[in-house]
Amino acid sequence: MARVATLPPQVTNKLKVFQTFSSHPLGIEHISQVQHAWRPIWLVNRAVAEAYGLTPDDFEYILSTFPVFARKRPEFYAYLQERVQEWKHEAEGSEIYAMLAAGPARAAETPQTYSPKALR
Repeated sequence: MARVATLPPQVTNKLKVFQTFSSHPLGIEHISQVQHAWRPIWLVNRAVAEAYGLTPDDFEYILSTFPVFARKRPEFYAYLQERVQEWKHEAEGSEIYAMLAAGPARAAETPQTYSPKALR
């Protein structure tokens, strides 16, 4: 298995906790059918994204890479997109956001090729 970025325990221990529940008694097939769970799911996802240093643009891009999810769960997908837009508005004008958003663009322009062997 290749190396995977993980958060240190002092960061993960501070992440929000999402109360899980069994779907069987509720007669549901997917968590997106439980609208009262949408906000806690969003808050956990955003907290993890921020812990990894992702920006709202990064999160929006990641969501866009799941077209089947968007097609099968359009209401939940729209809800997540709305929350991302709110996050963008919160972050606008923030120097930290501008620096984080510029980082991936600079990384994408590097002439070096990634090689897992170079990490060993």
